[in-house]
Amino acid sequence: MIRNALLVAALTVGTSSLTAQAVPEGSQAAGVAAGYRRPIQLRVDPFRHVVVPRWGFVISGGLLAGNNSLNINDARAVQFIANDGDGLQASHVLDALNLIREGSGFEADGAGEGGAYLGGPIGSRLAVGLSAKMRGYGFSRVSEDAVRLLREGNGTQTSFSFGDTRGVTLGTLEAGAHALLRFGPLGSVDGVHATLGFGGRLIWPQYYAEAGVQASSQATVTPGSIGANVGIDVMRSDGFSFGTSNGSGFAADFLLRMEWPTSGLSLEAMVANVGKVTVNGLIEEDWSVSVNTTEILEVLDSLDADPLTDGVQLPEFTTVGTAGEREVTLPRIVRITGSSWANRILQLDASLTFAVRDDLDTPTIVNLGSTWRLLSWLPLHFGVEMNGRQGLGFTAGLGIESPNFIMRFYGGSLGGFLADAKGGAARLELGVFF
Repeated sequence: MIRNALLVAALTVGTSSLTAQAVPEGSQAAGVAAGYRRPIQLRVDPFRHVVVPRWGFVISGGLLAGNNSLNINDARAVQFIANDGDGLQASHVLDALNLIREGSGFEADGAGEGGAYLGGPIGSRLAVGLSAKMRGYGFSRVSEDAVRLLREGNGTQTSFSFGDTRGVTLGTLEAGAHALLRFGPLGSVDGVHATLGFGGRLIWPQYYAEAGVQASSQATVTPGSIGANVGIDVMRSDGFSFGTSNGSGFAADFLLRMEWPTSGLSLEAMVANVGKVTVNGLIEEDWSVSVNTTEILEVLDSLDADPLTDGVQLPEFTTVGTAGEREVTLPRIVRITGSSWANRILQLDASLTFAVRDDLDTPTIVNLGSTWRLLSWLPLHFGVEMNGRQGLGFTAGLGIESPNFIMRFYGGSLGGFLADAKGGAARLELGVFF
């Protein structure tokens, strides 16, 4: 609710000041093509390049990763310990768990993509684009009970459940085709310009893995005894394969953009990744341990594959089946964006991104950004990002947008600033136009 209220407030402030006046003469944003006024997103955006108003070829890539608790300084400390002396020990891992905030468990997510685009306008009303990409998603969660058991022992409770501990990763190849239909100005010479976008992507999974703790898994720790019954189910591809043999899927994408150039205002709604991917040829595995004892040494012996080996070695996973099949729902992204550029050099953007249905647990995100065009071809970007997993983050970037060449680099933290960041993201785009 707070994130939604912030977005509405930002849009309200922008529209209340902009609808009452025309764009000042010489406004830099008004002098560039509409495709360049559309704000850059660090995340999924299948219409990223088809909006560019000339025929061209673009290569681009982006990567983001974050977690809900550990920042860069924490990661550096763990790395220092791992590289020093005897390396990373179990006690060091347990100490690191104290850094995880109470009540949230541990969550981490990441995504990345890279590929090429070719396309451009056909006449004044139609634009088409073809794309080929590699894309990856990942998410993991360790339940609060599991973290509390390792962090606090039985100091606060004696019974622990691990049922929502899980992880999933998906890597794909995809080929897409998208089109834009442009209308307007509607109503008058100063009327709204409307853009309708649609398209789809054929998707071939290259690797998939999911692991989840069985719902019945639990542990009981009392001053006199230790009892645990933990099971993990795994379904995974048998290695990474570059091709189309591991299954297939399809995703559809839609865009509606309304722009009032005279008032310096645009509103946009996008729905992406509406589809599923069927992954076949999967291997099913499981892992389990059952302990009921009053002696901690018996627990270590039950986990250690070789009792003479110093430390804890977990039992091997057991293959229980092959040729399994899994239908994966892609992150169905909905993004609502508002922009204004009534100021001569400044454009303001606000967007809300969330997933309607998602097997990969995509977080809800609010972006508030500003693009400064001291020169019409040299945009500078600064912004903030809010999400429920990492908190408040920051974004920045710059670009060169000429009629024949574009270069854009954007990056930021997913939460926190510099060494306090709990994750980061970056995107690079290079394009030439004919």
